[in-house]
Amino acid sequence: MHTNRLTGWKLLCTPGERVVHLFDPPGEVYDIDVGDIPRDGSFKPFDAADGRRLPFEIGWYAGGQHRGTRRDGTYGKYHVAAGYIARWVAVS
Repeated sequence: MHTNRLTGWKLLCTPGERVVHLFDPPGEVYDIDVGDIPRDGSFKPFDAADGRRLPFEIGWYAGGQHRGTRRDGTYGKYHVAAGYIARWVAVS
């Protein structure tokens, strides 16, 4: 579960599943189908049933090698696998 500490929204995703679950601060859940997201590096915004823009976007990352802090706390090169990635965005 990934939590946006500023807004309280939470995102739950399981690798390999076509659906991610977004929880707003009061606990309402939005089920998002990621199957129609293009694999071209762009991000897709999502709207709630009532037309409100949700505060995240999902895109496809082709994978690659990076340099930075690894999960174990050490610094150096690490590899990121291809897959869907989400980012928090501001909504008005």
